Amino acid sequence: LKDIGERIQSVACGHKHSVAKTSLGKVYTWGYGEQGQLGQGNFDSCFIPKRLSVFKETLATKESESIKKKVLQIAAGFSHTIILAEGRIPYWCGTCGSIEKQNYALKVNIERKY
Repeated sequence: LKDIGERIQSVACGHKHSVAKTSLGKVYTWGYGEQGQLGQGNFDSCFIPKRLSVFKETLATKESESIKKKVLQIAAGFSHTIILAEGRIPYWCGTCGSIEKQNYALKVNIERKY
């Protein structure tokens, strides 16, 4: 990354996985992936940082229709990853026990209920 002028700006650590955000708004994930928390489209573990490039708008979105987003902020929990992308749009991958596990970054619709 250093060769192309890109640097790691932030790192978030889950129970057994990590997420890094670069200065150009790219995301890399690595570690255990059995709950889909790496967002790489599978439930495999990967111990070398791999760029996350698939952001889906709905469950029906095909990978070829996915959107590339600049990432603003990252967070990791026990077995999930949350990504805040440009336009302040949250994406989720993994599970927290109450949400069906996702193995790619899926847009989360947040509605105000007041």
